[in-house]
Amino acid sequence: MSITINGSTGISGVDGSVSTPAIRGADSDTGISFGTNEVKINTNGTAAINIDSTQQTGFGTSSVSFSQFGSNTGGIAVADLGATNTGIKLSDGNYHNYLVQAGNSNLYLSHYGDGGDIIFGTGSSGNERARILYNGGLTFNGDTAAVNALDDYEEGTWSPTITGGTTPGTVTYSYQAGSYVKVGGKVTLTWYVQWSSGTGSGTFTIGGLPFATANDLSRITTGSVMMDSVSYSADYVVPYSQYGTTEMLLYGTTAGNSWAAIPYDANGAIIGHLTYRTN
Repeated sequence: MSITINGSTGISGVDGSVSTPAIRGADSDTGISFGTNEVKINTNGTAAINIDSTQQTGFGTSSVSFSQFGSNTGGIAVADLGATNTGIKLSDGNYHNYLVQAGNSNLYLSHYGDGGDIIFGTGSSGNERARILYNGGLTFNGDTAAVNALDDYEEGTWSPTITGGTTPGTVTYSYQAGSYVKVGGKVTLTWYVQWSSGTGSGTFTIGGLPFATANDLSRITTGSVMMDSVSYSADYVVPYSQYGTTEMLLYGTTAGNSWAAIPYDANGAIIGHLTYRTN
């Protein structure tokens, strides 16, 4: 079949295929092919760019279907990017490079520059709503101070233990359970511990906190407890976070008296709540 050049109407007469493009150079499987109202740019016998009849464009794929999103009308599809350091690379014209990639069922947005953040904005002026700091942490609404960044969130369990100001001896536990939520440097604890034997000579201290308390007197906090301790009677008992340790003391008072550390019984139970700072 011959190829006809029709002046202003271009080249006509053959569509070609992905493996044998209609327009090609010395490399027979690299060039441009045509279909019904579509154009493909092919390299190494594979469609590299496909523009279909509705002007949807696919990169690295012969299909630009968006049907998995509930509609077959889409825009630009990018496929087969690879899993490691491949994808869509953006540059600011200097030396900072940015990469959008997909792999291992994940979507990655990466900044490979030094000292640059990733910023998310909305509105006609691109007002900053959130920022991922280059050295870690998330800030909101234009706040770029690292000290204000949310840099950690986790939930977990911990095992409360009974210790004392003096040697507490051996404690036999009937039940030990605790949970926590940590948001940044703020930790919220709940716990329940029950014991059936032990010595009562030590000050009642609960150890095993999942994170050390802040080594700062200004950040000491208290919480609330309910307890069953036969030999100690108080109107109020509260947990008191020591500073720079993984322990809390139990302080108690009766009406009109000062707060004081309390001993623990040879048997009893306690359930409590405490919020404290780790930094």
